[in-house]
Amino acid sequence: MITFSLKACLVIGLAVLAAVAVAAIPFQKRHVTTRLSNGSSVVLWVPSIWSAVHGAQATLRYERGGEPVREAKMLHAFFEQPIIVIAGPTDATVLCVYDFDVGARVIAFDVNATQSEANDELKIIVPKTEMAARHANAEEIAFAAERIRAMPAASFEASSVPTIDLGFVKAYAQQGNVVARIGEALSRERNRIAAAQPCP
Repeated sequence: MITFSLKACLVIGLAVLAAVAVAAIPFQKRHVTTRLSNGSSVVLWVPSIWSAVHGAQATLRYERGGEPVREAKMLHAFFEQPIIVIAGPTDATVLCVYDFDVGARVIAFDVNATQSEANDELKIIVPKTEMAARHANAEEIAFAAERIRAMPAASFEASSVPTIDLGFVKAYAQQGNVVARIGEALSRERNRIAAAQPCP
């Protein structure tokens, strides 16, 4: 009769998990590409779980003719990560819906500019960028909500990066939940604008 010690079982179990993890690597969805109307594109790259644990960040790269022009680094952690990138209302604007710990944020990247908004929260989300990054304005947030709401479910999933990607198993943000959270961001922005108006 063959018996295994607890230590041997743990070693075998870890070896099997490692083999499955390595086998799953080719099945991971690590980037999505969004085409812009002017023929250029933006590519959102996210790190593997292993790389993210070791501090790797997501990358948003603006490309023209297939060649990288500018890029931005974005915080990628378990509770903070980009969800989807869409073309903005102009050829020079890209909108990224970002899952921040305290709520969704819509970050606007102006691909033809380099001066970013001076904002402490934005510096956490986008610690390094060659493009101008800022919080999207109310019109851009509403634009993002409407575009994502109108997407067929398959298009939304194809355009977004997984929140969890184990290769064989992927989990995506729910489309309806993303739209609702963008709606909350829009309400916050409108309230901020209203509060900034001078009293009559």
